[in-house]
Amino acid sequence: MDPKKVLQGLYTGLNIADAYLKTGQKMSPEVGLSAFFDRRFSDLEAWKHNIRSLVYCSRDDFPSLQEREVVSFLSGPNRLKGYLYRASVSRGVVLYVHGLSDMADGLYAVGEDYFLRQGFDVFAIDLTASGGSEGHGIPGLHQSALDVVAASTYLDSRADLCGLPRYFFGHSWGGYGVSASLKFHPTVRAVAEVSGFDSPLKEMTAIPMGKMGITEALPRAGIEEPLRQRAGEYYDLSASEAIAHNNVPVLLLHGERDTTVPLKTAALIDFASGPNVTKRYFPDRGHMDILYDAASVAYAKPIMEMTGALTKQYGRDIARIPVEELSRFTSSFDKRMTSLPNEDIFGAAAEFFAAN
Repeated sequence: MDPKKVLQGLYTGLNIADAYLKTGQKMSPEVGLSAFFDRRFSDLEAWKHNIRSLVYCSRDDFPSLQEREVVSFLSGPNRLKGYLYRASVSRGVVLYVHGLSDMADGLYAVGEDYFLRQGFDVFAIDLTASGGSEGHGIPGLHQSALDVVAASTYLDSRADLCGLPRYFFGHSWGGYGVSASLKFHPTVRAVAEVSGFDSPLKEMTAIPMGKMGITEALPRAGIEEPLRQRAGEYYDLSASEAIAHNNVPVLLLHGERDTTVPLKTAALIDFASGPNVTKRYFPDRGHMDILYDAASVAYAKPIMEMTGALTKQYGRDIARIPVEELSRFTSSFDKRMTSLPNEDIFGAAAEFFAAN
């Protein structure tokens, strides 16, 4: 394997090749890690201008999510945003955590609405460098676990919430975060995670990432020490080890077609074990479509093909698409049908919470 080609592919896949060329820095793992982590991962205004926001429902599309309390709390040096939705009669509080490159008000609103309708208060957070939270980057993928602990600590400070049963739910980076946070013994009664990875290095070295121009997985030996120096003590914080040293019941859910967090090499579900662990595999689901009902996945497929054609011609920014063409596109489908929640996922989590 040619390390230079691997990193060049990584830069191209992350759309930062131009920035790299401008810096003139020597190609190295350190430069690659900085390029990946030293950036904002999501922004609400950018999401609203992205063509995906026309296809999938976000917070603005759910009447139940219009009334909320917006709060802030510290996680390390950064002040993070949290969004509290209250059920009329609460069964407990679900701390709800999004994945990388998204935010609480984006695609993940589908689950916030679901848990709220099931009678749970929902405390959705924007992780560091995401959504409305502060941060111009993160030291490493372990940051989501530290953010979860900070959010749970904030809930501890609320007299109106600290006495309620508390549950954690997360997907992908958020799924890893809610599980790995157990190392620090936050206040939580049960955890449900979807599509999460076991540790940062397992995830970063597991994927050939063909879409990024990389045909081989990144070598662990090449990035472990640079990552340790960058991220510090928790650079490779293991979620499976955190689960093993904690008696909190954990529900692990994963799609067998997931190529973002692949089974056997990175997926938490394949590394975690113990009497407190419950596992469910989904043969026909990948990384993101696992969140949606099968009918929604099928309904959205031709719409996403149209989206791809528009993106190829105009880019992802809605403002670049001619008004007439944009109108024809949005009137050709029912947005609500693309975003029906997967009852097998959210329902299983709600039942698991209620049983614990």
